[in-house]
Amino acid sequence: MKISEFFNAVKNAVYPRNETCDLCGSELPFKNRLNLCSQCLEKLELNNGKVCLRCGSPVYNEADYCLRCENTSSVFRFNRSPLIYDGLAKKTVLSFKYGEKRYLSDFLAKLMTDEYLKNGITVDVVTFVPMTKKEKRKRGFNQAELLAVKVADSLKLDLCDLLIKTRETPEQKKLSAKERAENMKGIFDCKSDLHGKEVLLVDDVFTTGATANECSKQLLKAGAKGVTVLTAAVTALKPYLS
Repeated sequence: MKISEFFNAVKNAVYPRNETCDLCGSELPFKNRLNLCSQCLEKLELNNGKVCLRCGSPVYNEADYCLRCENTSSVFRFNRSPLIYDGLAKKTVLSFKYGEKRYLSDFLAKLMTDEYLKNGITVDVVTFVPMTKKEKRKRGFNQAELLAVKVADSLKLDLCDLLIKTRETPEQKKLSAKERAENMKGIFDCKSDLHGKEVLLVDDVFTTGATANECSKQLLKAGAKGVTVLTAAVTALKPYLS
């Protein structure tokens, strides 16, 4: 057991889940569905305003698309995300992804399920952005897969492991949008015939859309009728203006 996992286990024993806020650890005066205190819920960067019709990032003018999507094309239908990747929301996703706090997947998946229902999305099957065996072994789990499992379970949808990542790639966060797109080219394969099914592709964060687009290309090539993307958070163009 890693040291961080040990301390999390001790914390959970002393401060049981469902009795303390998942984000700050303060005692909850009453139980609630998201397991958050009112202070954290107020601070959380919820993506509940007008959004870009394609990538789902916040838009603060009359345009239908953000500047990022006005200048690029995508093969997936659209992405939707309940959180803006900033502040407490960003800290939460990073704690889930790198900080051994896998229990945060419960909270994130609930928000993602709500976002799916709010947008009237209808699909036949749920899948996720894959990792290579080496990448998954290094991190210990695939965060996109864990979110997909819980979203599919909540929505009573079939979860299918459809995609393969054929090689390791450099950390996307260190790359420009153009470099991200080049980095993703040709690294995914689909291992199933999708026979005209609508697919929901799950990931943790939507940044430039390069990963989602390359995965979607392979799903469509395998016969998918369409691909909709659902992520926990979406990056916004600074200073959140389009």
